[in-house]
Amino acid sequence: RNITSLILPKSLTEIGAYAFYQCDGIKGTLTIDEGIVSIGSSAFYGCSGIIKVQFNAISCEAMGGSKSKTVFGDCRNLHTVAFGNQVKRIPDYAFSGMTHLQLDSELPRDLEYIGEYAFAYCINLTQTLTIPSGVTIIGPYAFAHCNSIKTLTIPKDIKSIRQYAFYNCSQLAQITILAFYPPDLADGVFTNVSSSATYSIPCIGLQRYQKSEE
Repeated sequence: RNITSLILPKSLTEIGAYAFYQCDGIKGTLTIDEGIVSIGSSAFYGCSGIIKVQFNAISCEAMGGSKSKTVFGDCRNLHTVAFGNQVKRIPDYAFSGMTHLQLDSELPRDLEYIGEYAFAYCINLTQTLTIPSGVTIIGPYAFAHCNSIKTLTIPKDIKSIRQYAFYNCSQLAQITILAFYPPDLADGVFTNVSSSATYSIPCIGLQRYQKSEE
């Protein structure tokens, strides 16, 4: 608890489970560098001095691994996250349950995959969410219970939106889907979204959407 600052080396690739558990003296911004591919369960649990995460890991495959052992659990002063533009993956459970968390900027332009429960229960995340153009998969419950989102734009290259991805996003009022071909929608993607929400699709894809069973 006497550690007051933390600089991780750029050569680092893995951070093990509980590595900095309850190191609540660490203050300010935590930078996760480009080469990190795995962060273990509860690695920064209880690090209440961290107020921002700068997430630059390009292809991180794993963060935590369950809803109950998230990497940043009980980091009660962690209010913002910013992403490097080269980030391609936001892993499963990455920021799940961070009720105070807000996006410091838009999601990274090179993003391809948003994992299961990645931002679930982030009730203050953002009012306007634009999924970057390269994203092809949005994982199950990825934005479930993100009640602050009011407008949502889904990109043209989207292929799959998995079950309950936007479950209980109760403030969603406008949903724009830019894909010419209907994406594969699993069960419950927009369950508990307001019945008054409006949906927009490209005119060129209208007949395809009308014929789609989903």
